[in-house]
Amino acid sequence: MQEQFQKLVELFVQTRDENIFADIVQQVTPYISSICRKYVEDKSDTDDAVQETLIKFVNNLTDIHSNHLAWLARTARNTAISINRHQQSQRLRRENRATTVEHDIPWDALYFRLDKALLQIHDEYREYIVQHHINNTPLFEIAREKQISKSTASRRLAAAHQSLRNAFKDMDLETFEDLCNDHLFVTAITNYVPQHSKQHQTFNVDSVTATKDDIKPIRIGIFLSHQSYLARTRLGAQLPMPFQIYNMKNFEHPNVRIVGLIEPGTIDYGPIESTLRDHSFNAGYMNAANPESLKSLDVITLGYNFIITPPVIRAITEAVESGVGLLNEGNIGGSLPGLWDQRLQNLMLSNAYIGYYHTHPYICHIPVKSIVRHSHNIIDSLAPGTELDIPGCGPIFIPKPEAKVLIENIQPVYPTVNKQHTACPSPIRKPILLTGQVGRGRVIVNTSFDFRSIGDHQKYRGDFILKMINYLAEPRILQKQLLCQ
Repeated sequence: MQEQFQKLVELFVQTRDENIFADIVQQVTPYISSICRKYVEDKSDTDDAVQETLIKFVNNLTDIHSNHLAWLARTARNTAISINRHQQSQRLRRENRATTVEHDIPWDALYFRLDKALLQIHDEYREYIVQHHINNTPLFEIAREKQISKSTASRRLAAAHQSLRNAFKDMDLETFEDLCNDHLFVTAITNYVPQHSKQHQTFNVDSVTATKDDIKPIRIGIFLSHQSYLARTRLGAQLPMPFQIYNMKNFEHPNVRIVGLIEPGTIDYGPIESTLRDHSFNAGYMNAANPESLKSLDVITLGYNFIITPPVIRAITEAVESGVGLLNEGNIGGSLPGLWDQRLQNLMLSNAYIGYYHTHPYICHIPVKSIVRHSHNIIDSLAPGTELDIPGCGPIFIPKPEAKVLIENIQPVYPTVNKQHTACPSPIRKPILLTGQVGRGRVIVNTSFDFRSIGDHQKYRGDFILKMINYLAEPRILQKQLLCQ
């Protein structure tokens, strides 16, 4: 096994071929699992230990100069022991501190404290919070009014958040020990609307999202992965963090609040912190592995996050099954655990994953002809039969029978022995845009790479991203309205 495994690793380092890496994972996973099972105290943590070991293997591959199997064995042991310590710490923390269930929180008392805290912070900080969170003024418009850059406005808003958080902590809040945690802080500030506040009228908010004065903002969670940031592409490059949110990084709307979903313990990493600050994450961040926090969202978006851990997969799946909408760009977990993973296929509306198609060995996303197959509200101005030029790289898969394919490539991918172009068992057209359901949550899978290739079509009318968000959030909005009646 060692000699064969060594050859596979060397070949992967040279080519960065996803199919070769899939072979490596398949071959070495039983070996790692057997080691992890010896050391984890709770056998249910075995999958997490295996996944974390594989992530470390990918991130350190070029620096491993010893026997790769020996390195994996040592790392698997240390990882399992580390997980034991973490789980023990979490258990002690839960035993020593009673947490407040969200629906039991006395929001009126919290908002009274928020009023008081706002009066304690600097006038400039208070102005940023009132303008952005209460008057719904987009960040770029605040920057324009103050004649500063959007990045500077974002940094000052972040400073205002921290100042307000500190004011909270200075108050007598012994009975609200969790009040200042990320989830409750974000929930409090995004839902706080004093009776006397005036709504910002610069934008015409779509009737779909703001038909009543008391409508709550749509809350979107956008996933950012530090593990993915450390990973290398098939050509050996390390992609900048903003690439993970390529399609969402400039999206703003006065009725939308954007929350960063991050892996536990990564908020202090520079790439995470700067991306949250510079790209309009106007509602803070939350733990992506906490399903209860994710259930407070209306929509979750998954972009170019090539690595995703089992706890995050479970949390997102649970949230979507409960009714949270999902916008999936079809690349989540492409490196680990791989798109063959059944849990990821479920979130991709996939019945069978075939492989990742590349239009060219070294040139990504060459446009190819695609066609609208079915009409839908999110592409209502594009009639069936409309042709589009859409970047051609992306996952090839057979959609679930209940999924509705709205756009697909015209030219099918043919069987080939060249793994660079995916070895399809039979000619198959690459799905581009499809809709479906996972549990109670609506799902859109959009593998176009660049949403503008659809939204900027000469016949398209409206804001494509906003239409997708509105469609995905609609069941949650209706659910909230029913609860308020």
